[in-house]
Amino acid sequence: MTKRFFLSKLTALTAAFTALLACRTAVYADNSANIDVPEGVQQGSSVTVYVNVQCDSDIGIISGNLSYDETVLQFVSSDFASGGGGELVIPGAFPDSASSRMTLDFTFNAIAEGDSPVTVSGYVFDSEGTVIAELSASSSVTVGGNLPPEPDEPDEPEEPEETTTTTTAIEETSVPEESKPIETTEAVTEAPEPDLTQPTEEAEPAEADVLTSSKSSSSSKAENERTDLAKKLTVPLLIILATLILALIIVTVWIKNRMNKK
Repeated sequence: MTKRFFLSKLTALTAAFTALLACRTAVYADNSANIDVPEGVQQGSSVTVYVNVQCDSDIGIISGNLSYDETVLQFVSSDFASGGGGELVIPGAFPDSASSRMTLDFTFNAIAEGDSPVTVSGYVFDSEGTVIAELSASSSVTVGGNLPPEPDEPDEPEEPEETTTTTTAIEETSVPEESKPIETTEAVTEAPEPDLTQPTEEAEPAEADVLTSSKSSSSSKAENERTDLAKKLTVPLLIILATLILALIIVTVWIKNRMNKK
């Protein structure tokens, strides 16, 4: 009977500890990194790759590596990394002010047609040097053919040469009435005025921009609410865990006292 009771308490404690670990995992689930690459890249053009990092606490420093295909892209410059030959080192990038978001940019030249995978890896630390997130993201840059040649400027039209006009006086002759042309009247139809009340198609992109901005705001608000909820649940779960540990200690002492009495 005593052993069964002890095993049941131990099982409950294990379940509580597992729930606490799951809660902590949910708190850090908002840590994310993604890579933005341009579309329609053509050989000979400049390419800027952006690495966006977002954490649920302020970023202290970012350290890692960025790899790419050196046969397709040629590294030019970056304020956050150095290197070349297909591998860049990010020794320690940090935001200008306290922030949970940071964007790193890298500039390349598209030197050949093809697809170049772009992968970033590393870790994100807070101001005290504790790891708060693992940096991991990948994307691909597709390079097409050469840029089309610039069109030639049209030649300026030549000015026409001046010509002299010679007028010859023609004697007026009387024309018989029968041979005079008959005057005719042509009906002139006026073009209809444009209807200014009809909506134009130019308003549609503006409405689409408003919808996109609204969706982005709603998504950001939902992420913040999830983060706050996860943080609020952490303290109650820690209290429950502490209570279970205390109960386990009390039960262990009670069992030992009973066994000593026997």
